[in-house]
Amino acid sequence: MAVGAGGDYKIELWNILSGKKITELQHNPSVNINDVTFSLDGRWLISSGLDGTARVWDMETMREQSRLTYDPNIYQNRYEVLTTKVSPNQKKLVSVNTITHMTANSNPTTIRESEIRVWDLLSGQIISHMVHNSWVSDLGWSPDGQYIFSVGLDGIVRIWDAASGSEIAHLMHDSEIIQFRFTSDSRQIVSIGADGTYEFSNWQSSDIVAQACLHMTRNLTSLEWNQYFGDIVYHATCPDLPIPTQ
Repeated sequence: MAVGAGGDYKIELWNILSGKKITELQHNPSVNINDVTFSLDGRWLISSGLDGTARVWDMETMREQSRLTYDPNIYQNRYEVLTTKVSPNQKKLVSVNTITHMTANSNPTTIRESEIRVWDLLSGQIISHMVHNSWVSDLGWSPDGQYIFSVGLDGIVRIWDAASGSEIAHLMHDSEIIQFRFTSDSRQIVSIGADGTYEFSNWQSSDIVAQACLHMTRNLTSLEWNQYFGDIVYHATCPDLPIPTQ
């Protein structure tokens, strides 16, 4: 099955082998559609539109299953849903909405930031939300479904806890980022820059620590540990390196 959508407000489903149209779905009769995507198992189709909604369609019944809505009264200038991605277990959905507004000062400037939301796919209930302070060009799930990755025109890869919405880490790229992918073993993330560069980065905490230990000559002192980690109980992060007395 193939799917197409665009400026005519319709979602068209086609049989790839016969070339015949199967059916049409109506997202909203008065707004354009930004993106359509299937869940990995093909059961669900998600459409994202300029009306501030993402709609989940059941491919067995061809009916709308749930609707994820951004409040147009909050995002008066721009509240379109740009894209959505279904979680690996097919139970959650992440969406990104880009907000454009002007600063209220004597020299107003345009600010773009992106609100990311994690939803329950079937009920449409919000699970968590987060804000990436730039235009998000790509987002997705970690292979285990625990984390959300967002990349933006600020040159930053942000990693979020999907359940709480907390940012747990960020990675820097030397230019604006337009896409990201995982390596085949999922241990590194590949950020793709607008200048055509590809940067490979570890993202799992164990790999980041192991890489850092290669460049260290000792473990942190207790004072250094308290400065960076607060109340977390001290332990040697690099087991093969000496532990300072102070």
